[in-house]
Amino acid sequence: MAKYLKADLKNKIIEYLRKNGCGLYYQIVKYLQISDTRYISSPLDELLEEKMVEKVKYKGYYFYVISRNDSEIKKKVKLIRKYIIDVVHRKGPLKSRKIAYFIEKDYECEVTSQLVSKIAKDLINEDKLAFKLIGTKLYMEKNNPFQEKIAKDMIKEAENRKKLRLLKKRSENIINALISDYNLSENHVELLNSIFSKNSKFLTNFDAKGKNFDDIIIIFKHLLVKREIFIILKKKEVVFNEIKPWLLLHEIISEVIRDSFQGNRYKAYTKCVKNIFGLPNFCNQKHISSIKNAPDLLVRIRYLLSTFNFSVQVIDEIIFFIKECISLGFNIQGKDIKGIVGGVVYLFSKQNNVNLTQKQISKKLNMTEVTIRKRRDEFLNFFEKKYKRKKEKPEIIDGFVSLMNFIDSRNIKKTNEKK
Repeated sequence: MAKYLKADLKNKIIEYLRKNGCGLYYQIVKYLQISDTRYISSPLDELLEEKMVEKVKYKGYYFYVISRNDSEIKKKVKLIRKYIIDVVHRKGPLKSRKIAYFIEKDYECEVTSQLVSKIAKDLINEDKLAFKLIGTKLYMEKNNPFQEKIAKDMIKEAENRKKLRLLKKRSENIINALISDYNLSENHVELLNSIFSKNSKFLTNFDAKGKNFDDIIIIFKHLLVKREIFIILKKKEVVFNEIKPWLLLHEIISEVIRDSFQGNRYKAYTKCVKNIFGLPNFCNQKHISSIKNAPDLLVRIRYLLSTFNFSVQVIDEIIFFIKECISLGFNIQGKDIKGIVGGVVYLFSKQNNVNLTQKQISKKLNMTEVTIRKRRDEFLNFFEKKYKRKKEKPEIIDGFVSLMNFIDSRNIKKTNEKK
C-alpha cells in the first residue's frame, strides 16, 4: 500500500510539473492537498535521484522542473510578482496570507504565503512595494498616501485588539483575586464582567504608557461601579435591593483602592481618575462630581446597616439618630463611615440587649474593635460637652434609646417654642 501511494504521488508530481512547467515545493504540496509535507519529501527525492525531475535555484527560490527551462521559471516568478502588485493595488494593504488567497481566487495560480513573503521582500528591496509592521508585515503600494493611512488605521485597530485582550486577561486575574479575598458571588462577578465588557472600549483610548495595567483596571472598575450607582439613584423610584449588589462591590473595591493607593501613590490615583473622566463619552461632564461622590453618606450607611439583618424600622431609627447627631454638630470629617456605623450599632446593641459583640461588629465591618469603641465614646462625649446643663442631660448617658429620646424631646421642645 505504501509503495502504491508513493508511486501515485510521484505520478501526480510529474503531472503537475508537465501542466505548469515548473513548481515550488509549497505549490506542489498545495496541489496534492496533503497536510503533512513529509509524505512529499520522499517521492520528490526519489524523482531527483532517478533524474526524472530537476531542482533549479533562481533568485533564492528552488523550482522543480521536468527539464531545465530557465525561461519558464522566469516567467513563473514574473507572473507571481505581477499578481502580488496587482492584488495590493486593488485590495489595499494586506498580509501575505490574504495576498495568496486573492491570487488563487482571482488568477487560479497556486501560491503560498511563504512564497508571497519571499517575492514581496524582493519587491520591497526594488522599491516596487512597501510594508508596515502589524504583528507580521502588511504589504502596500509604494508612495500611496491613501493606502498608508489605511495601513496605519489597521495597525491601530490591531494594537487596540491586543491591548483589550491584555486588559481582559488582567481583569479576570483581578476578579479571581477579589473572589478569593472577599468570597464574591456569581451574581457580583457577572455584574463586574458585564460593565467591564460594555465599557472596555474606553480603555483603548486611554494612554497606558508607563502605567500599571492592574492599577488602571481597578480604578476603572471603581468608577464604573460609582457611575452605575449614580444612574440607579437618579431614577425617581429606587428599590434598595436593586442597588444593594452594586453597593457591596463599591465597598469591596473602595477598600482595595484605599489599601493600594496610600501616601505618594494617591497622586497617581487622582491623575488616573482625571484621565478616565476625560475619556470621550465616558460620562456627562456636569455629572463628574456626582459620580465621584456616589453613593452618598446615607446610602452607604443604609447598606452597612443592612448587613446586620436589622429590620427596616431599626435601620430607619439608626439613620435618623446619625442624621440628628450630624445636624447638632457631630463632626464626621476624616472619619471612616464604617467606624461611625460600628459605634452606633454597638450603642444600639447594648441598649436593646441585642446579641452583638464588638468582635462580631468589627468582623462584619472589617474594622478594629478599638475604632468601634472610640466612635462609641465620641458620640457619648459629644452629648456631654454640648449639653452641660443638668436638666438637658439625658438620664442614662450610655444607652441608645435614651439618646434617641433626648433628641426627640429637644425636637418637640423646639416645635412648641415655634408655636
